[in-house]
Amino acid sequence: MLGSFEKLVLNPPGEVVSDLLEARELLYSIVPDAGDSLLNEVAVHISKACGKGIRPMLSIACSRILFDHYVHESILLAAAVELIHIATLLHDDVIDSASERRGIRTVNSLWGNKISILLGDYIFSNAFKLMVKTGNLNILKLLSDTSEKLSKSEIDQIEYNNKGVINEEAYFNVINGKTASLFSAACHAPSLLKDSSMLSNSLALYGECFGIIYQVTDDLLDYLGYDTGKKQGADFSEGKLTLPLIRLIHCADKREAKLITENIGEKNSDSSFFEWLRNLFIKYEIQKQISKDIEKYLDIAIDAVTTFGKSDYRDFLVDLVRLLYKRET
Repeated sequence: MLGSFEKLVLNPPGEVVSDLLEARELLYSIVPDAGDSLLNEVAVHISKACGKGIRPMLSIACSRILFDHYVHESILLAAAVELIHIATLLHDDVIDSASERRGIRTVNSLWGNKISILLGDYIFSNAFKLMVKTGNLNILKLLSDTSEKLSKSEIDQIEYNNKGVINEEAYFNVINGKTASLFSAACHAPSLLKDSSMLSNSLALYGECFGIIYQVTDDLLDYLGYDTGKKQGADFSEGKLTLPLIRLIHCADKREAKLITENIGEKNSDSSFFEWLRNLFIKYEIQKQISKDIEKYLDIAIDAVTTFGKSDYRDFLVDLVRLLYKRET
């Protein structure tokens, strides 16, 4: 069943819908019509597993706030941002040895790690070709810097996990680079077409806060919620120390914390263990704690976009981040 956030994602303002459709056509156009080629076969498979398209949607909505009319360069930006996102997912699935995404087999599980990595590289290169078409060096620099942050944060996360670092500072360092940075760039980039630092800062801040809320709630829903596009409990099985788990370990008693840490990364934990873990989240009110902690990001995001004049696009961004914060569990 779709939650309120997902329903709004599927029903953005009309002009955003038409711009998104054009951006998606650009996405599909990067694969040459080569019939039964391997590249074509894998690309068709990926298109079936595509997510909600939130990043390009945000980018287009921000562009419409700024210009209130069609801007072709904004379509190029939206498509480039989504290509970067898809490329990172292909690489992430190899790193995590993931076999499924949104209930569909991953590329690496069907065609192997080499194809998944090479296809990710191919998609990355096409993202940069679209950036170049905007003719804006500031945009190229922004998205290049963002791509660097995405890679570095993945390395940082592996290092933290290998060293058994369990603290919230490390967690936020990772999600700022892995998730918030691309959301921020998606919202920030259209303002570079208008060359205004004030507009850039406001939209970049909105995107950053949106990204933090998105990742924190996604991590929470991995233990307590509905379908997030990955197998529930996957973060625990993969040994990922996300905020909900870090907070639970700090709140639990010594016996509980010991049992949790001994099982992190254990792929064969049975359903009774996850049920026990889920009950601990409820017992220590982890969701309530975390929701209170991230409320400040909601306030900052709303303040950032309310500096713009009232419009359907501004209201859409405000409603979207509010519903994201309240995602059903």
